[in-house]
Amino acid sequence: LVMGFANGFPRGYVSFEMGDDPRRVTGVQKVVQTFLRVLLTSKGSDPIHPAFGTAFPEYFAFSNIGTDEEEMRMLVSDSIQDAEQQTKAILNSSRRDKSSQLASINMLFIEVSGEALNIGLKVITGDGESASIAVPFPQSDLAINA
Repeated sequence: LVMGFANGFPRGYVSFEMGDDPRRVTGVQKVVQTFLRVLLTSKGSDPIHPAFGTAFPEYFAFSNIGTDEEEMRMLVSDSIQDAEQQTKAILNSSRRDKSSQLASINMLFIEVSGEALNIGLKVITGDGESASIAVPFPQSDLAINA
């Protein structure tokens, strides 16, 4: 079931329906979702694909235990590069359109403080579209009713 907004969002009533237009995630949203899924999955947690995922979740869970800033930057950077390579292997096939393929991920910054870890990434698709990662991902196709 897909949630629909008759007469536009936010004034229309909510209906649950299967519409005529298939709705699926494509383009830069598909690339970002796949990358984040790989990055945030613990390596070895999928019994079918034990190489899927990264060490980032384990590191993140214990990041306040005995890690200096330089080691933290290196571990995070390695996990991001690992997730980038896995995302390319998943998405970059000849049967996918270029907008749903990953060209590269640029690390904009890693900020380490006593309380937080902030990472800025720029995702670039095969057709050159780019997006910065934010949660929730700030793009949707809702028709805004002003």
